Amino acid sequence: MIGLGIGINYSRVLASIDTQAQAHYDRVIADGGIIPAGLLGCNAWFVAVKAVYGVTDITTAISAGYDPHYLGTKIGAGSGTTLGQAATKLYSCSGASGDLVQATAASQPLLLSFDGINKYLFVPKVISNTCTTPNSAAANLSGDFEIIVKADTFDKNLDGMFIGKADNAGQRSYYLYYTGGTGVINFVISTNGTNFFTASSTNYSLSNNTIFWVKVTRSGSTVTFYKSNDGITYSIINTASLSGTIFTGTDTLTIGNGIANGYPYAGKIYRATISNTIGGSPVVDFNPNSYNAATSQTNWTSTTGEVWTINTGTATTGYKGVLVDRSLIMLDGVDDSMNTTLSRQDILTQYLVYKTENASGSGYSIINSTNGFHNNSITPETTNMKLYMNAASSNLSKTLGSLLTFWTATNNQGVLNTLQKNNDTEVSNSYTPAVSGSGISIGKTGVTTTYQKGNVNTYIVTPQVDTHTQRTAMYNAIKSFNNNAF
Repeated sequence: MIGLGIGINYSRVLASIDTQAQAHYDRVIADGGIIPAGLLGCNAWFVAVKAVYGVTDITTAISAGYDPHYLGTKIGAGSGTTLGQAATKLYSCSGASGDLVQATAASQPLLLSFDGINKYLFVPKVISNTCTTPNSAAANLSGDFEIIVKADTFDKNLDGMFIGKADNAGQRSYYLYYTGGTGVINFVISTNGTNFFTASSTNYSLSNNTIFWVKVTRSGSTVTFYKSNDGITYSIINTASLSGTIFTGTDTLTIGNGIANGYPYAGKIYRATISNTIGGSPVVDFNPNSYNAATSQTNWTSTTGEVWTINTGTATTGYKGVLVDRSLIMLDGVDDSMNTTLSRQDILTQYLVYKTENASGSGYSIINSTNGFHNNSITPETTNMKLYMNAASSNLSKTLGSLLTFWTATNNQGVLNTLQKNNDTEVSNSYTPAVSGSGISIGKTGVTTTYQKGNVNTYIVTPQVDTHTQRTAMYNAIKSFNNNAF
């Protein structure tokens, strides 16, 4: 049980900084990378893993270990949805020879970084990637009211809706959105569900990947637009006239999309509140900081009572909406992958924390060797996660599901191979694999041009067959570092 909670409360366990953790942290920073969890988080990760294996040198237990939040990543330039937040490298806890790099694709895996304080909804400018809550009296606007949004955008030239009750024709009530390029904030109301009237700000020029606050109030027929850089001090952008009683309707309240799936947002939304008086306490509070992955990965209950549900669309390629509560890598299923030339053995144990977004019938691997098709690969396929050995040979599979899940796979040539899901009862066989190939590929099926889609939080490979005790201890430690989400 050593390692439980280490990632949660550093002060209880840190008497000093582990020398290998310090060396790893220094190497990442010197290379131009970042470790969102900082030195203390990196240290906690090293301490937990060393405790599981009872070693002082982590390289004797771990061939390679990757975690963008605790071990770090290097940001690339990127473009479009990866502008300023693409990841070109994941750093291995076992040293530079095991680092994963991305050097060939037109775009790179998206780094969704978490600062340890401010959780947020990432909206990739893709329809139906939203948060929603059912219609309620609190979400209906009448009399004086105030709406405040905290967000940032990865492309200020793209339109995007912050918040609104405007999903279905004939039921649309109001919505607040940004006009890309012109830098105008628009507040739109309907008096009957189908006819619309708009109040607009003058130009409010946003900066990409920079947090901003927008506040909109209406008193009588006067709408006032405000802006802020800190959420404390606001300045008036302008005022506009907008009269009429806002249609009540029955639409859901939606964050990041709306108008029958029009105006999907491009960026991060940290918070949105509605008050039924100007300057009053919120009666609706979209606050991702209230989200607790240990309770549910799909919804949470706000302090103001509404239940927020995280929605992702059905697209088989492209980036997905996600509630970010720790740093992660997102792969788009188009051209995103990372690899290393690290030696890969026939006898090994793999640990993967992963959320599948495209379990195609073709079985594209999320983990594979770099010089083969299915060599000790972890492969989402239709409704199952499979452990493939020796090209297409496998009868090990577990029901996949759609949530962030912890997978453990062991390979012991000619003896016993196993697959576990969230440390459940393992399935096994004694299939004898061929040589498993070299290198590690994440997001791509070895030498082919087929790519997998989804979120990768943690991946570790050991050069041994871990015992049940070690696998359980690793499950507990890695679970704590992933906010007890599984």
